[in-house]
Amino acid sequence: MKDLLKTASLAALAATFALSAPALAQEGGAAPAETAQPAPAETPAPAAPAEAAPAAPQAQGQQAQGQQEARTVVAGTYGDWQMVCAQDDQGQQGPCRLAQLLKDENGNATAEIMIYGLPAGQEAAAGVSVATPPETLLQVPLSLSVDGGKARTYPYHHCLGGNCVSLFGFTEAEVNEFKRGAKATITIVPLAAPDQTVPLTVSLSGFTAGYEAVNQANGTPH
Repeated sequence: MKDLLKTASLAALAATFALSAPALAQEGGAAPAETAQPAPAETPAPAAPAEAAPAAPQAQGQQAQGQQEARTVVAGTYGDWQMVCAQDDQGQQGPCRLAQLLKDENGNATAEIMIYGLPAGQEAAAGVSVATPPETLLQVPLSLSVDGGKARTYPYHHCLGGNCVSLFGFTEAEVNEFKRGAKATITIVPLAAPDQTVPLTVSLSGFTAGYEAVNQANGTPH
């Protein structure tokens, strides 16, 4: 169910997206976010929270991103996934996410997926973010399938820090599908070639152990 998360939950996800920006930036996949085209008027995405919106010129935004990068650490590796955690100036660990950098068929860093469990009692069991380059055609939602099964589509939520982001929730059944699966496929459409698609493989090796580790670190065991 792609509309599981309410606007407030999407805002919370958007506020924590900064954790995923460094990996794409290190791989040289980032370009100024203002080059991205707006989402179609007939299906507007929920507005990003004020604190997540750029409040300074691009140069200052890049400096802030660099500061965030310095406070992000890899706390563990689980198969093809990494547990990425925020860290403050005193070395105290903050929220953690299970992340995987996705590459195209030529080995270029193209997108990044992050997932983490949500507290019990919510309709969504997990929060998911997928960051793509600003040269993504935003009018076409990204699609996700597991082991060749039926694809689900998710709209983009915002563009920030040189990436465009889709934020959505997973049900417990969809989390379990990741746990049982061998690979997922995320498909995006490039702005420069709207008649083509770019399939990106998400390895599910190590997902179960990594997901449990992230939830334990965040105090939200599942």
